[in-house]
Amino acid sequence: MAKEYGYLDELAAHYGVFISDLRIYPHLRDAAIRKLENSVVPEHRRQEWQRALEYLTGSGVPVV
Repeated sequence: MAKEYGYLDELAAHYGVFISDLRIYPHLRDAAIRKLENSVVPEHRRQEWQRALEYLTGSGVPVV
């Protein structure tokens, strides 16, 4: 069975860093947020996308 990766996993792999690095380093955080905001999100992954954005921004407020 293939492992399904989430948005944060995909972003970390894209930048070659750990997920936590995406939040710690401002230049990575900003780039990851821009990449998320510019991505096409299928409806069935909308909640996962929202959680990834909340993790990166440190906000629990829905961005919708």
